[in-house]
Amino acid sequence: MNDQASTTPHKRGNSKGKQAQPSPEITEENMSDPEDDCPRDEAISEIAYYLAEARGFEPGHEIEDWLEAEKRIGASAASLENRVAATS
Repeated sequence: MNDQASTTPHKRGNSKGKQAQPSPEITEENMSDPEDDCPRDEAISEIAYYLAEARGFEPGHEIEDWLEAEKRIGASAASLENRVAATS
């Protein structure tokens, strides 16, 4: 009898033969509706774009641009609220 077969360790974690998991199916139910898009996010995106454009689209500042745009939108909203409150 061949004892070598019983003492050979089993290979674990071998990726051969494993198949990638299929991505979820895209259906009408799980797609976002363009009419449901947040106007605030659209405004932030537009401001972030113009900030990037002013810098010549230098990569690596995307988050910085988004946060700056959020800050500007917040300041603009606060200013508008103050003006509305002052006229009431």
